Amino acid sequence: MKEKLFCEECNSDKDWDNFIEKSENKNFFSLSEFLRSKNYNINKIFIKKNKETVASFCLFSLENKIVPGERIYTPINFKKYSKNNISSLVYKKHDVITIFLEYVLDNYQGGSFILDYYTDDLRPFYWHNFQKNKKIFSIEEVKYTSLLKINEQKTVNNLDELIDSSMFQKFSRSIKQQIKITEKEKFIFNKNFNLNVAFKIIKKTFTKQSKTIDIDINETREIYNSLNKKNNLIMFTTSNNKKEELAFCIFGVMENVAYYLNGGRAGTANNDYSLTHCFTNSIIYLQKNKINLIDLEGMNSPKRSFWKQGYGGKLTPYYKIKF
Repeated sequence: MKEKLFCEECNSDKDWDNFIEKSENKNFFSLSEFLRSKNYNINKIFIKKNKETVASFCLFSLENKIVPGERIYTPINFKKYSKNNISSLVYKKHDVITIFLEYVLDNYQGGSFILDYYTDDLRPFYWHNFQKNKKIFSIEEVKYTSLLKINEQKTVNNLDELIDSSMFQKFSRSIKQQIKITEKEKFIFNKNFNLNVAFKIIKKTFTKQSKTIDIDINETREIYNSLNKKNNLIMFTTSNNKKEELAFCIFGVMENVAYYLNGGRAGTANNDYSLTHCFTNSIIYLQKNKINLIDLEGMNSPKRSFWKQGYGGKLTPYYKIKF
């Protein structure tokens, strides 16, 4: 007899994070540090088969309606299986998504949620619509990220080796030119966890763009400090010979996967490539430290998207679904 999956509330951050870190998709934004909110109700759920946890998900809600919350996405996290063929994995993912769908319908009046790119099988949602003969679930928005597989390339140790590598050949002409220019600038690259530098540049960036800053600095600082203590965060800076910090990059790290969280430069000139220098050297550092994949989340605005795509990653969709 087939064992049925069921949902169970999770009240332990430790149990929750342990599963996320061992999951197939290892989604950084599912860590417990990101799942706190002053504005929304939060429900963390394990999907189980007997005593075994096979998936998890977290939902933000307000007045019994699901909302995307204050994060990029809150995905379904799937257990990592070591000895399953593709057809078996597809079947198991389908079962998990179906249980998620049923839980959403049983416990909420409506709303929308954003899944990550690993939930690429939307058939359960369409098939539910077909069975009910009405459009209950629909895609509200398609978003994109870029996945940079750096483990497929030969390890490089510096910019000179990078320029001679196959990885460099995948970069856009513009990024190649910027990297070559930064070699002449005598920039200094450092691993340097200094959030004061990062937030100063972020504030300056929003000011020069005449925009209101869209992140809670104090909350973000608290989250990043906590993640840094757990070795889940790494920050790099680029400075000049006067020791002035010109640019920064912040990455979240889970085992062999890195997530590009924030980056910026202090300068405003079009020919200021300090951020390119910082980001490119970050790739070299991460590759040397056994990172296989970098998720360049933030491909949903033209300027950021084209710059990130210049590094040759795979443009990958993910979905916001409403019901």
